[in-house]
Amino acid sequence: YRNKGSAPATGLVVTNPMPGAVAYQSSPDPAAIVSIDGGRTWGILARLRIREPDGTVRGARPEDVTHVRWTFAKAIPAGQGGKLSFRGVVR
Repeated sequence: YRNKGSAPATGLVVTNPMPGAVAYQSSPDPAAIVSIDGGRTWGILARLRIREPDGTVRGARPEDVTHVRWTFAKAIPAGQGGKLSFRGVVR
């Protein structure tokens, strides 16, 4: 990402849908949160739960992730940028 504007960028949120052919594994950024339901709800993977068709509930697994999101708490100065990444495995 890069702020090409002339003023600091505030309130930046980057949401990345997972490509269908890629199973999420992790993100090196501890601020990254994930969704397992198409972007309706968000959280840390270890705290998310999946309800199976038979009614049982299990912890979400990396392959359940549908989206990854980064929210920037600080403004990004004009002309500055950085890199966001996640690890995935081709299914």
